[in-house]
Amino acid sequence: MTRKKTDFWVVVVLLLSGSLFAYLIEARNITHGILFLGVPSVYLFFREKKNYRKIFWGVLLFGVIFGSIFDFFMTLNKVWDVTRLQIPYKLFGIWAIETVVGYSLMTLFILLF
Repeated sequence: MTRKKTDFWVVVVLLLSGSLFAYLIEARNITHGILFLGVPSVYLFFREKKNYRKIFWGVLLFGVIFGSIFDFFMTLNKVWDVTRLQIPYKLFGIWAIETVVGYSLMTLFILLF
């Protein structure tokens, strides 16, 4: 089996096991994100040498900045509302910081994969 196929199957197993574990412990937003996306991202991060500077800037630009702007306007216009917060603080009274962490984890996983 090639290296890419091995990585693919290891990531699939990590995603499924992280999702199952998060379901079993009834994880909430950030915990579920870390188990589902953080663990496979750590595996992919150390699996092969990558251009970490480009990954950092990509996560900062797309995950943090664009994700924050997108989420702020969606929450402001009541498209969605996060009510079960692990960090009980909302910026400007409407915007949950946890969503920025989620966007950052999703962007990191995509850029590493």
